[in-house]
Amino acid sequence: MALAIATNTGALMAAASASSVNKDMETSMERLSTGKRINSAKDDAAGVAIASRLSSEIRGTNQAIRNAMDGQGMLNTAEGAHKEIENILQRMRELAVQAANDTNGALDRSNLQIEVDQLTTEIDRIAATTTWAGIMLLDGASPNSSDLATSHTDKASFTFQVGSGTAAQTGITATLGSVSAAALGLSGPNTVPSVQTTINAAGTEGSLTLTAQTDDSNTFTLGGEWNAGDTYTAEINGVAVTITATDADGYSNDMDGLARQFADAIESAVLLPANEIPLSNITVSRTGTDVTVALGAAGGSFTLNNTSIASDTGSDASITLATNNKITLADATYEATVAFSVDINGKTFTVTNGTDFGTGTAFSESDGGAAAALAAKINGDSDFQDANITATSSAGSVTLEQKLVPSGLAVTSGAAASTLTESSGTFTVGGTVTAGDTFSLVIEGTQVQTSIAAGDQYTDDIAGAAAQIAQAIKDAGIENVNVTNITATGFKLEKSNSVIVDSLDNARSAIQNIDAAIQTVNAQRANLGAISNRLDNTVANLTNVSINLEAGKGRIEDADFAAESTSLAKSQILQQASTAMLAQANASKQNVLSLLQG
Repeated sequence: MALAIATNTGALMAAASASSVNKDMETSMERLSTGKRINSAKDDAAGVAIASRLSSEIRGTNQAIRNAMDGQGMLNTAEGAHKEIENILQRMRELAVQAANDTNGALDRSNLQIEVDQLTTEIDRIAATTTWAGIMLLDGASPNSSDLATSHTDKASFTFQVGSGTAAQTGITATLGSVSAAALGLSGPNTVPSVQTTINAAGTEGSLTLTAQTDDSNTFTLGGEWNAGDTYTAEINGVAVTITATDADGYSNDMDGLARQFADAIESAVLLPANEIPLSNITVSRTGTDVTVALGAAGGSFTLNNTSIASDTGSDASITLATNNKITLADATYEATVAFSVDINGKTFTVTNGTDFGTGTAFSESDGGAAAALAAKINGDSDFQDANITATSSAGSVTLEQKLVPSGLAVTSGAAASTLTESSGTFTVGGTVTAGDTFSLVIEGTQVQTSIAAGDQYTDDIAGAAAQIAQAIKDAGIENVNVTNITATGFKLEKSNSVIVDSLDNARSAIQNIDAAIQTVNAQRANLGAISNRLDNTVANLTNVSINLEAGKGRIEDADFAAESTSLAKSQILQQASTAMLAQANASKQNVLSLLQG
């Protein structure tokens, strides 16, 4: 029995070994036949993910290399067109120089003009027909716009994707400006020159400040400069005082006149406030631009009369009025309903025992309680509050006091500043022109400045300013910029852009226009060359990146042929050995059977 069990175990082990060796042989043969170490995710799960990402980056980088090369092709096409346009411009300049010589007559210059016109037309044709794969390059139209009618901006941007990702650094943008004759300033109607306008208004705004303040005296100071239309506003104890600077108010047109006007307004306005409780016995004084408002008597002056006492059967109650705004209440017996009344500036206040003071109230049944109740009623009156009148009680007496409380100080500019606006080359002067206003314009890079001054040959108004500015532009002598259509409100500026060689002066202007056009073309060619060189470096770097990415990916997923060949030979030997052992194990079973037969 022991012999049979051992024999069976040996056969199982030989079979298991043969199965394992066959599996290893299949793996080695698969790797050797495909050349890949990783043929499925089970071979290396992490390696599969990394290799996939590297594949995306490699393929994206290789496409980016092709993109950069395509970009270079596009830029080379555009640069070739620029080169030909420059040749045309050089010929046009040569013709303009020839026409500027007075050895040429009118007929000669007319013949020269014919060639100039044809060359101008050819510039437009090149600009309109230079394309790359159907994309217009030199007409200033954006290739990404769906509406070509609205996409023309004279500056077209082309972005080349030179990376495998989406970061901003993976794109290189080339800007191609239009090189049509009109864009180069060589044909078409006169255009509007570039103008930047700055206006410095004369003078400074006025100001109204409170420079000194006590309870019964306030000093207002007017500062800045006098400007027609400026409005000054202040409130004193809730009463508004407003003045406006005008030429026809009877006051001098300066800050001293404004201070006098402000003082008069206070005297006439605050004596009759809406709440019918005037400032008592006020005085208004002025020193230069300082206006001082003060209460004439300490604490104000009040009218105290029509006092009465009700329900005083013993006739021992009394109200005493003092000249220092003091009201004294007294009663020896304080009958149950005794009442004290007093008229203050036309308003009556009454306090009654049992209602306003005494039992069940906040104030005691005494001289002090009655006085405190009267003070509380006065302080609770809205009209007295608006007039800043307060009452205080002490030892059976009530003392009245009025304070000066200014508020709402403001200065509003009422005069419109001078303006200079532009529409289609027409400049219009508006607003209010004041002597001292300065108009500054930068026209085609040349600064022109003029100031409005009293007493010069121009009137100090819109018409005078328009004429003065127009003349200053003329005197500046800016090349190819003309001032036309001078009116009572403005003028028009035009820039001559045509290449005309029919006279000496026109030929010389044409030379200047062509020189500017050549400079524009050269600047754009330089930009194209710089970007093309940059793309060379980009291609070189991307190629290096792609090579290293391929190497990294190979190290992850390529099979090691030496190792796999060795592994296959080993597996083959083991396969043969395991097969032989399995055969012997099977043969040993026959020996057991022979014993049974014996």
